Amino acid sequence: MKPASSPLFQFIPLAIALLLFAAAQLALPSAPERLPIHWNILGRPDGWASKAVALRVMPALALLMDVMFLALLKMKAGRALAQAEGSYLLLRLLFSAFCVGLQAIVFWAAFKDPAQASQGFSWLLSLLFVGIGALMPNFPRNLLVGIRLPWTLDSQLSWEKTQKLGGALFMASGIASALAVRGGTAWSLGVLLAGLAVTTVVCAVYSYKVFKSDPHAAPFEA
Repeated sequence: MKPASSPLFQFIPLAIALLLFAAAQLALPSAPERLPIHWNILGRPDGWASKAVALRVMPALALLMDVMFLALLKMKAGRALAQAEGSYLLLRLLFSAFCVGLQAIVFWAAFKDPAQASQGFSWLLSLLFVGIGALMPNFPRNLLVGIRLPWTLDSQLSWEKTQKLGGALFMASGIASALAVRGGTAWSLGVLLAGLAVTTVVCAVYSYKVFKSDPHAAPFEA
């Protein structure tokens, strides 16, 4: 049995969500009554909630996201993802790690400095893009994960080349965004959005050109 097929490995993202709930419960008595849950583009807190809500949002998000990931595999559109079971597990773990980082930011805001917490979010978002970019080339043609355009779905060649190019551009955007964190949250987010826009346009044009040159292109069947 492959490690990714083991029920033990499959349970790890769910276990992470449960551990986040436990950590939130332990922190609840000593946390301030109100905590920031949103920061503006300048990195200043502009949204607040009670500690009971703020500390439990991320564990709930981690749990709901992983349940969603598991549900997608059961859908007809997600059956092809079973061919990349290991990479799909890594994708689930990536988003679980993202939620762990977000919970760490909430804890930092609660017990340290709320004003500095937004920089942590910029770092996390940048690393998330790098992780997604690294995994993108591993997924087969499907309707749920990857750069899904009519011509990438109808051409295996276009799919493979576009996921490689898109993955590299995602990683480059994440790295550039991380380097821009020192300039502030607004700079980091701006770089990331610019990279996403460039990635979208470049991959759309490139994938269509590859599709038109592929003699084996044919309608995709999920």
